[in-house]
Amino acid sequence: MKLSYKELLELIEDAGDLPVGGTTYVHHCKEGHGNKGCGVTRTRDAMLVHCFHCEGRGAVKDKYSRMRAHREPESVIDKRYWKPPADSTEDTSKWSIKALAWVGKGGLTLAEVGNWRMQWSRKAGRVYIPLLREGELIGWLGRQIECEGQKYLLQKNNDFLFHIDKGTDECIVVEDALSAIRIGRQHSVVALLGTSLSDYAIGVLSKRYKRFGIWLDNDNRQVKMKQVQARNRLSAFGKVRMIKTEQDPKTYTDNEITEVLQ
Repeated sequence: MKLSYKELLELIEDAGDLPVGGTTYVHHCKEGHGNKGCGVTRTRDAMLVHCFHCEGRGAVKDKYSRMRAHREPESVIDKRYWKPPADSTEDTSKWSIKALAWVGKGGLTLAEVGNWRMQWSRKAGRVYIPLLREGELIGWLGRQIECEGQKYLLQKNNDFLFHIDKGTDECIVVEDALSAIRIGRQHSVVALLGTSLSDYAIGVLSKRYKRFGIWLDNDNRQVKMKQVQARNRLSAFGKVRMIKTEQDPKTYTDNEITEVLQ
């Protein structure tokens, strides 16, 4: 059974960013915990979907793949900079204006950029945030700045959680790393870095907190679905409140964030 283009896009959105050759499993035709039987796989030039419950399947081509194939050798196409290239630097004096503008728009200081060991690669056209667990590097998050392709490239272990624990009783759930860093100045927070809370994240958060706030970007229908899914999963472990604002969390001042979270 061929899935509709709309279904394919929603399933790919649920899968989040995947490296070339990577596969993850999401919900499709069966609801409930443990029924993630729909596989989403990223190839060099497409996202492939196959539901093992209903045999629904389909593919969405990467709109840039044909253009890249005409101008880049295959060895370069396969290397889409999921990790920082050799020219990456933490020295912000060597960053491009657009790269600095991105972290500045998110409200981060240069000191925070340094503390988080962020890197800029002119070759890749991305800012990279290292994903650390107890000081050990276990992945990278690359943000598109001056390049084509996916907005975010994410490479991490399944048991990694972008979590800042400030000792508060409530944990705020946000979408992106910069929003988490901003809220993490004063409040416990976890960033999805994708489209949903993983089973691992639910396990960690449910043991630590009894109250949760869901503050996603609220910019499209898929985000609203994520809010409902996160609320439904967390409500089994504590009190959940939905936080809705016109802009992303990272766009507000510290005082405004405090007011929203009160």
